[in-house]
Amino acid sequence: MKLDKFFILKTILPVILLVAACQEKAKHTAEVVNKPYLELPGPEKWLADWSKKNDVIVHVLSEPDNLHPTNGNSIARSELFLYLHGSLLRTDLRTGTILPAMCKSMPVLSKDNLEMAFELREGLKWDDGSAVQAEDVIFTVKASMNPLTNNPGMKPYFAYVKSVESVPGNPLKFVIKMNSVYIQNIALWADYPIFQKKFYDPDGVLDKFTFEQFGDTTFKAEKAEHGNDLIKWSAEFNSEKNGFQADRIVGLGPYKVQSWQEGQMIVLEKKKNHWSASSSEYTEKAGPDQIIFKVDKDPVTQELAFLKQELDASTGISTRILLKLKTDSTFNRNYHGNFVDIYGYTFVGMNMKPEESGRALALQEKEVRKALALLTPVDEIIRVVNKGVNKRVTSAVSKFKSSCNTKLPLIPLDVNQANQILDKAGWTERDQDGVRMKQINGKKQRMEFEILYNNSIVEWQDMAMMIGESFKKAGIKLNLSAVDINAWLEKGSSHNFDLIMGSWNSTALPEEYSQLWSTKSWKDHGLNFSGFGDAASDALGDSISVTMDDAKRNEMEWRMQQKIYDEYAYVFLYGLVRRTIIHKRFSNVELYAERPGILYNVMSVSKGVGSTPGVAP
Repeated sequence: MKLDKFFILKTILPVILLVAACQEKAKHTAEVVNKPYLELPGPEKWLADWSKKNDVIVHVLSEPDNLHPTNGNSIARSELFLYLHGSLLRTDLRTGTILPAMCKSMPVLSKDNLEMAFELREGLKWDDGSAVQAEDVIFTVKASMNPLTNNPGMKPYFAYVKSVESVPGNPLKFVIKMNSVYIQNIALWADYPIFQKKFYDPDGVLDKFTFEQFGDTTFKAEKAEHGNDLIKWSAEFNSEKNGFQADRIVGLGPYKVQSWQEGQMIVLEKKKNHWSASSSEYTEKAGPDQIIFKVDKDPVTQELAFLKQELDASTGISTRILLKLKTDSTFNRNYHGNFVDIYGYTFVGMNMKPEESGRALALQEKEVRKALALLTPVDEIIRVVNKGVNKRVTSAVSKFKSSCNTKLPLIPLDVNQANQILDKAGWTERDQDGVRMKQINGKKQRMEFEILYNNSIVEWQDMAMMIGESFKKAGIKLNLSAVDINAWLEKGSSHNFDLIMGSWNSTALPEEYSQLWSTKSWKDHGLNFSGFGDAASDALGDSISVTMDDAKRNEMEWRMQQKIYDEYAYVFLYGLVRRTIIHKRFSNVELYAERPGILYNVMSVSKGVGSTPGVAP
């Protein structure tokens, strides 16, 4: 059965944008490749100073928030999971469609689209040699639905799951039942890790509870039979050791965590005699002996490391540094350097419910948020910081999707209009520093905000400073606060910020609005950082999630994007462009518009044309 028979997936394939620059100040030229991935050529000849090690040293800007199987949000975590875990289905990075992974084929759907029948492939083995079975899938889903599991970002998705039932007589077969039709009923199982019941629940604690109990929003563990067992198990499962301790990070993938030096590097090591050794699937290969993710936030040392060939790859180098490196003959001799246009965007989020967390009350006023949007110098940021590589956006949905509302106009930089709006809103008084003030709830409030951003991306500090200088023209003071990615996520989800700058990556799959925009995700400290939403937007988001007709769903999505735009929950800045570097000593290299952009497990070191993969001279 083909995917498009039961899952509406109108994929607008992205283009890959290659930017070549001879000088940093030179005019950028772009070559559009009309396919969703780019194959890079292997080495034509082996150069004497190239490393012969069959390892890949990958530059990263930050570590994962953790490597816990359920409890985490970072993009870095999901990338490492591609090597550490197995999933029922997978995203084909070349096309953006969904294909079987741990299963023999795509699931067979019932006529009402509410039941999916799966069958696991034979020969899948956990690290202890035991076979992967349906009971592991059942356990994984129960652990994810358990109200005490600390995974608020995924709870909205699993709310659609009714149950998972094994098929008598065949330990490889099972049926997943859903509560309602949902556009992501199939996509939910793509790239979501399945983990071993025997390892995480050897005493079968979750067997004592039903899916019905975990799906009941009124369920209270302390009042349930065996509730104390569940409380104890959940505390153990949520423990940090399951996210940071190498021997507790156990998965089905071809690599394991060999070591994690926090703040420095994570080393993944190829497993010996792994079940996937004979697999022909490119996602299951294990070419390099080690994949080493090395953290480096300093642009100076990043540049030097590539010039000295101390790093093999990166998808997080800055635009400025990559453009500079591409003017260097030594770099071009040893590396491919490309810009890839991808799904996703950068934003400045505003705390729309500041009173809840004791933040700047001015932001609860829509007119203030509008003024801040008018004061954000987006075009200047793109020109100065990103050298014109990125393009402006006005929506959370990629322009490559038919569901993108293209009628939302760009917000201009207009200091005069912003000043007029703030004057009319009553922010007319100024203190001795020229900062605007106003009485709110009987107390005088200064128009002073803090902007939170990730310290691993050097350009974001430049962007924050430019925003601050623009705000100053309207009598607004902006304080900069740079934190690591874990603190960024924690402060964002707990609403402990005024303004927050960041980026969200996406895929070619249909949009799902609950994680970022539902009021429940705000209340449950999910990824709705801003506090956007009300009963009407929640209802609209719910309707989008269950509408399988493209045209009808697009119309609803346009309305949702208009609501987000009108409330100024975010100031949308620009679409994401992935900056990629790969050493030319590797063969079998592909760049994908889909995240994570590169699969390092498929790469190999070789002499070049006609050589044996994994062998260097």
